[in-house]
Amino acid sequence: MDSKLSLSAKRQLWRERYDEFKQSGLTQAEYCRQHGLPVRALSYWVRKYGNQQAPSRQEWAALTVSDSLESSDNHQLTVQTDKFQLRIPAGFDQKTIACVIGLLKD
Repeated sequence: MDSKLSLSAKRQLWRERYDEFKQSGLTQAEYCRQHGLPVRALSYWVRKYGNQQAPSRQEWAALTVSDSLESSDNHQLTVQTDKFQLRIPAGFDQKTIACVIGLLKD
């Protein structure tokens, strides 16, 4: 069955299987026996997804761009969600911002 699926469909199917396996509380061998799956295949996806958090619901965020900027040396970009507001000054350090955003996502 899996061999006829596109790569993205196969990944989605195994992601769902992995999530079900994690919620089941069963061993890999027992889960595979109950679902007719090869243990080796499940083990591969457990290794692949095991270090990742389950994806959260993805949403698009609205972004309003203004053509006019006030005359100031303090230009900054403000990113705001319902949970936080992040003001990014001109000349920001990309690694620091990436770290901050990563922490906020958790």
